[in-house]
Amino acid sequence: RISLADVLIFATGLKKIPAVGFIPQPELHFLPNDTSSHLPKANTCSLTIQIPLGLNFEDFKEQMNFGIGGAEQFGEA
Repeated sequence: RISLADVLIFATGLKKIPAVGFIPQPELHFLPNDTSSHLPKANTCSLTIQIPLGLNFEDFKEQMNFGIGGAEQFGEA
C-alpha cells in the first residue's frame, strides 16, 4: 500500500519535507495517451511526477504500487 511518504520519496528522493519547502513546487502531470509505459515516472530535479492514464483501476493501482513502492531504494547500491 502506497503512503504519502512513499510519494514524497518517489517525487523528490527525500524522506522529509525541507524546512524551507520545495523550490520549485512539485507538479503532477497526467499523460492520457502514453503507451510507452504504464509506470509512473518522476524527475527529482524538477519535482515532477508523470502519471500515465488509460488503464483500468486495478491495473493502474498495480502499476502505481510497483513504480512508487520501489522508490525508497532509489540511489542505493
